[in-house]
Amino acid sequence: VRWYRNEQAITPSDNITEIAEDGIYILEINSIDRSWNGNLVCEAENAIGTVRTHSIIHVQSIGSFK
Repeated sequence: VRWYRNEQAITPSDNITEIAEDGIYILEINSIDRSWNGNLVCEAENAIGTVRTHSIIHVQSIGSFK
């Protein structure tokens, strides 16, 4: 399984964790901001072929309180 954000490969880091368990794949983003806005793609491949699923991320800013 490979992950892409705005067509750029995502690699694990202090902020990003890839979890795979019992055929379920999760991309865990520990801290996110508006720079993440855009397209997220998960791509899986096996002997039969390749499948891709697309999502749109839209991070809104947090309001302020007075």
